[in-house]
Amino acid sequence: ATNQSGTLTFYDGSGAKLKSQKLTLKSGARADISAHQFGSLIGFAEWIPSSMSSRFQMRNVHYFYDNALANPSFDAAFQVEAIKGTGEQVVVPYDLAPFSSTRDPLERGRLLLSNTTNGTVKLTVNIYGANGSLSSGSPLSLNLPAHATTSEIGAVLAGTGIITIDSNTSSSVIVTFTKVRLTSTYHIQNLYSLLAAQ
Repeated sequence: ATNQSGTLTFYDGSGAKLKSQKLTLKSGARADISAHQFGSLIGFAEWIPSSMSSRFQMRNVHYFYDNALANPSFDAAFQVEAIKGTGEQVVVPYDLAPFSSTRDPLERGRLLLSNTTNGTVKLTVNIYGANGSLSSGSPLSLNLPAHATTSEIGAVLAGTGIITIDSNTSSSVIVTFTKVRLTSTYHIQNLYSLLAAQ
């Protein structure tokens, strides 16, 4: 077994490059790179191996702390496997409380769409309700700049259904949906994150 290397790059929501660094790993080794250094923002990390024949596993791990009384206190965590961008249609389900005057303020959902290419891509987003009908305002059309990430679609999600995302460019988009429910004291009761799939 030999050492394998590559370049890890972080991008913020606008597509601006935050940091790029080269890494070399021994066979079977692991490296943990914190994104906390960039503060609270959306974006994505990209791994480009030096050799396309090499094999790596990459995960994005989110940790949550409630830090009661200013003491570090772990609350929850989840992880999402890294995937390549796609130009095929992808689908992800959503399950949120309906919009109403009594909507539960302790439930939150977020849909993240990221452009993994060096150019602007056009995305078509269709939101379907539980009965299979298109939601009001669908389809939505987005022009997403190079390496940018957006969460603006999450503001219109309510109820239960599925979301389809189409891109006009091959190997171009990754999509995740994350849901969190809080307790009455604003601790995390449960959460999960899903990758949109073909």
